[in-house]
Amino acid sequence: MQNVDNDNIISVIDARNEEVYLGAFDSNHKLILDYIADNINIALDKIKDLDNFIFIGDGSIVNKEKIKEKLQGKSIRFIDGNLNNQNAVSVRNMWL
Repeated sequence: MQNVDNDNIISVIDARNEEVYLGAFDSNHKLILDYIADNINIALDKIKDLDNFIFIGDGSIVNKEKIKEKLQGKSIRFIDGNLNNQNAVSVRNMWL
């Protein structure tokens, strides 16, 4: 796992039809914005003032191109593999 000391961890769960649940956390795992349940474009507008993103969750994979387009010029990384499946093990593994 890469160092996340200065990164904002953005958890995105796909709710279908371009709707997502989004949580934004700092590198200390503290919530930095209220949870968002909205259209992906509106959700991304609400986090656009942040930088150094690490996206995780099935919604980040489904909306990867929109995220890259909407946050163009920002530092963005995507977590690959099984960590994008929402279950207790994947959440635990994210922080190991």
